[in-house]
Formats: sequence, C-alpha cells, structure tokens
Amino acid sequence: MEYQTNIKFNTEGTYNLQYYSVDNVGNVEKYNSKDFIVDLTTPQTYYAIVGISVQNNILSTGTLVTLHSEDKLS
Repeated sequence: MEYQTNIKFNTEGTYNLQYYSVDNVGNVEKYNSKDFIVDLTTPQTYYAIVGISVQNNILSTGTLVTLHSEDKLS
C-alpha cells in the first residue's frame, strides 16, 4: 500500500517491514526488507548476596553480589 501516514508499532512482537520507492518519472527501486523487534516490557533484574555480610546492610569485601536479568523479547 502507498505510504500516507506514520506507521505505528505499538504492540510487542517481531515485525518484517518491506518497502520500495518510485520516483516522479516512474523508476522503481528494488524491494527492501527489515526485520526488527518492538520490546515494550522492561527487563527484570534479580540479585543474590553470597558470603559474609555485616550488620545494618553493610557488606564486607568478602561478599559476592550476583545479578541475573531476564527480558521477554531481547
């Protein structure tokens, strides 16, 4: 279809956009294609504290902090 307004990609998912152009004298460009992902959900990050900890939420230098992230689409 001919491009006339903005195309909105406001739903999460994988998209394939195919396009080409035609100039004012009728020259047609070859087809182009772009794949992309719309990811609207923020990633979740979890942590774990392993080892020695000190009072009042102060960690010692011997404490290991690990992070684990999850993202639905990325």
